[in-house]
Amino acid sequence: MVTLALSPATKTAAVEETVSIGAMIQTNTDTIAAAELHLTYDPTAIRIQQFTPAQGPVVLTPEAHTNGAISVVLGVPPTNPFKGAGIIGTWTATILAAKQTSIQFASTTQVAALGKTTNALASATGSTITGTVTGTPAPTPTITAYPTNTPTPSPTLTPGLSPTPTPNPADIDKNGKVNIIDYTLYMSAWFLDTLSVVDLNHDGKKSAIDYTIFMNGWNDYNQNN
Repeated sequence: MVTLALSPATKTAAVEETVSIGAMIQTNTDTIAAAELHLTYDPTAIRIQQFTPAQGPVVLTPEAHTNGAISVVLGVPPTNPFKGAGIIGTWTATILAAKQTSIQFASTTQVAALGKTTNALASATGSTITGTVTGTPAPTPTITAYPTNTPTPSPTLTPGLSPTPTPNPADIDKNGKVNIIDYTLYMSAWFLDTLSVVDLNHDGKKSAIDYTIFMNGWNDYNQNN
């Protein structure tokens, strides 16, 4: 099961200082296709300004800010799913007040793993931020770069009992092949919010789970053809 954690776990900084908060992932035995991150925080204590993805992840849905909440959806290229530990992105935040507050992952945060159609996230740990008026600001720690990883093949699917082959969900253009054209069509539909194309689990919305279903189909086709 996958774990997420904000780094550093604790941070003390002066009011008006800018700090970096990294999102760290440990996949353990899972191989990751996408992550849907939702954070909550006190907007009177800090102001989260910007999210910067690490080298590797692709931003599927740009960050969205509301009062005390922020969200972003990340994916990985179909040819390079991720397994291991590292940073997937960094938030830049400014300290607004001399008080202690926390940044937490909301319960809506989910991680999509190959071979799974439910949330693979086991736990998510936040960060405690303390703003100060006096004193020397503590240095911002260096965050380990996103690691290079070797793609892991998708598990082979067991054929069904029906004599009719099950359509591959990644075959967007329905021509019996799964290639970069299908990837382009899926990504275009994702950014245009075309649910009829991207909603592969038919729950009426697009999410990291839909993206991993596409990834499963992509890997299954390319491992067997």
